[in-house]
Amino acid sequence: MDQLMSMISNVGLPTAYSAFLLYYTVREIKKSLDRNTEAINKLREDMYKLFVRKE
Repeated sequence: MDQLMSMISNVGLPTAYSAFLLYYTVREIKKSLDRNTEAINKLREDMYKLFVRKE
């Protein structure tokens, strides 16, 4: 916590806030990509099962 406070006082509050927003945005994008990847994998499995069943 002391490191965080010293960083904020060294770089200034706007820069620290920008860094936090960037971190939060990247984290949310990664969560969204992970959910999309899971959905694509499930769709791929479902399509494969459907394809195998038709043969």
